[in-house]
Amino acid sequence: MFSHHPIRDLGGYRGAFWKSLVSHRVDAYLCGHLHFYNRSQPGDNGTWQVIVGTAGAPQYAPSPSVTGTTIPSQYGVATVDVDGPTVKVMFYGDTDGDGHYNDVMDSFVLSAPSHTEELAPGTAPVPAPKLDRPGCLMPSF
Repeated sequence: MFSHHPIRDLGGYRGAFWKSLVSHRVDAYLCGHLHFYNRSQPGDNGTWQVIVGTAGAPQYAPSPSVTGTTIPSQYGVATVDVDGPTVKVMFYGDTDGDGHYNDVMDSFVLSAPSHTEELAPGTAPVPAPKLDRPGCLMPSF
């Protein structure tokens, strides 16, 4: 899922928004807003948050409470390649100063597990999230 604000601005990892992402088995939440790169698993529940706020605004260092892989003070771009159940995220910067953002600074692969397990008799599946408009997840709480 993609949005602008990180979860700290949306109730944190204990808030209803993040709990909805986890309960709907969202593998990764990509966002910006904060002017640095960070990859972490808030709440250690299997869902990743990737902050890519590195597109040209003044950079700043994250607060000491930010955990995970952090790259502060570096402009860059992330690519997301989807190949079936496998998603590869690459973060590129210009570490060699040649004017090209082609230096890999971070990368990781998500392989979505099959969510086709059988439910116990009488158990209802988790409902799909409601979409308010294309690309905008409106979780039901």
